[in-house]
Amino acid sequence: MKKTITVLLLLGLSTLSFGQTSNGITKERLSQLETLVDLIKHDRIQELADRAKFPIKRPNPIPDLKTKEQFILYYPVLFDSIFKEKLTTATFNDANTIDRYNGFGLFRGDIWLSDDGGIMTINYNSPQELDLQRKLHLETEHKIHPSIADWEKNVLVCQTDRYLIRIDIMDNNELRYISWNKPKQITDKPDLILFDGEAKFQGSMGGVTYTFENGKWTYEIDRVAMAESDEKLGLYLRVSRKNKVKMIFKTEEIN
Repeated sequence: MKKTITVLLLLGLSTLSFGQTSNGITKERLSQLETLVDLIKHDRIQELADRAKFPIKRPNPIPDLKTKEQFILYYPVLFDSIFKEKLTTATFNDANTIDRYNGFGLFRGDIWLSDDGGIMTINYNSPQELDLQRKLHLETEHKIHPSIADWEKNVLVCQTDRYLIRIDIMDNNELRYISWNKPKQITDKPDLILFDGEAKFQGSMGGVTYTFENGKWTYEIDRVAMAESDEKLGLYLRVSRKNKVKMIFKTEEIN
């Protein structure tokens, strides 16, 4: 019996030595975190931009970051003094990190890193970014057709080869779907407006499906964030009639 216990203890120590640190994070993850924090602490912006997995989404209607040059210019907004201090003074452990098979998140997902330590998602919003979001929101209110110039928050603007689409959250938390037939723009009267939408989120990597009913027709905007292959990832519009899919459009997000 004592021999069995000794063997188990040795196996546990071996796992700790070669796999996990005492705080529950693997040595590989901890090394990636230490590198990230060091780059942020010393504002090594170019190296951080090299690690970014574009696009880096920003809250609508702020444009997403699609290039290293955009990341570098926007860096002071992404990593303000508040966020930098939070990152550079933290002691990371299994209580403030989220580990997944294809990446891991810090502070309940303020940042998501890829499996190789690249920056995939930044969910933290600095006060400066929130101010910019409000300013752009007001600018859009002045441009958009007056019949739909009332919403609390925009969650998505996208397009297919046929349609321009918006999904907004109203002041009562109701989801609204708006669609224009191309080449119409947001200044024109919409061709379709639907309310009472439903949002279903898949995990913590950003996957979500927005569903709207219109009689026998169903409109779904599906953001696929996790799939068996990269080809299946992305944003899709699915139009169904009586639960049978009639049309699928590959959709491009814009903001």
